[in-house]
Amino acid sequence: ENLFRLLLYVAGDLFTEKTLLLSAVMLPASLIGMQIGSLLDRKISNKASQKIIILLFIAGGISTLIHSALQLHL
Repeated sequence: ENLFRLLLYVAGDLFTEKTLLLSAVMLPASLIGMQIGSLLDRKISNKASQKIIILLFIAGGISTLIHSALQLHL
């Protein structure tokens, strides 16, 4: 599936020099985030993980609402 998706991306010119450079720059942060997530997964219970994720979604939603409301008044 991933190979097929890769071929579609290449055929659709979705890989530009800019996107490849951005991917290369973001790779270290992604790897660090995966390591941190793996460590937290071992130390935090599923119930606590679910609560944290729900709180993050709520915070993101509130942030989006505030940002959108401020944009309407400009």
